[in-house]
Amino acid sequence: MDELRKNINSIISISDKDWAILKPMFVYKAIKKNEFFLLEGKHSNTVFYVIKGAFRVFTVVDGEERDWHFHFEGNWGSDYESFLTNRPSRFSIQAMEDAEILTLSRDSMHALYNTDAKFERIGRIIAEQLFLFARNRGMDFLLQNPEDRYLKLIKEYPNIFNRVPLYHIASYLGIKGPSLSRIRRRLSEK
Repeated sequence: MDELRKNINSIISISDKDWAILKPMFVYKAIKKNEFFLLEGKHSNTVFYVIKGAFRVFTVVDGEERDWHFHFEGNWGSDYESFLTNRPSRFSIQAMEDAEILTLSRDSMHALYNTDAKFERIGRIIAEQLFLFARNRGMDFLLQNPEDRYLKLIKEYPNIFNRVPLYHIASYLGIKGPSLSRIRRRLSEK
């Protein structure tokens, strides 16, 4: 809970009184490696904060899994579109390591919003961060080549190769494994 409070305080300063309201709304959950937090086609009723572990967000297209995003410690996660619209998710979210998360239900979030405008501001800023990630991810595919996407990924997540299998990283970059190997080899020769 301390890490969550630090994360929220980085968004907006909250008092002990605010924390006493907010803290009980979160539910701790342990998730084993390969277990799903969300399955494609199901409704996303919660957002989560990663205390420990790694997750991948992916969809299946023509029988092939395509990775969209990874969540690590200190990240917020959900299929936020499904969360907001109450439509079935187009993504699955799977633990790649044993993980610990704190979840916040849609109902709890709305109850917090009705309690104090400060909680609405926290929710708005988290939603803005999720929107900006999605927009930037889409723009990367429009404007960057796979090598540039690779360089951006290792800049943002320098330890990703210790935690995520190469085939998931290749999928995330929108390429196949051999192309990732060529990019890595080319960059190591520079």
